Amino acid sequence: MEGTKKVEEIAVGYGKLIEVSIDFLIISATVFWVVKFMNSLREQRTTCLDFFEKQERHFLQKRKLLLIYYTRLVKSFWWSLVF
Repeated sequence: MEGTKKVEEIAVGYGKLIEVSIDFLIISATVFWVVKFMNSLREQRTTCLDFFEKQERHFLQKRKLLLIYYTRLVKSFWWSLVF
């Protein structure tokens, strides 16, 4: 047995290739879903901000109209007292 050479096997590591491929797919899918989720949050945020800006504009318009109405009312009241 001492005189025989031991021949090493030549093996192609398909298992490692498949493992790395599956890891890559899992990581890329996870990154994709996280980015997609963050973008949806950003869209919801802008939608909410638009809604509140519209509500604020509406409120300010109503406030302006009420101020105009009450100033006219007070002026007419004072004019009625004078004459």
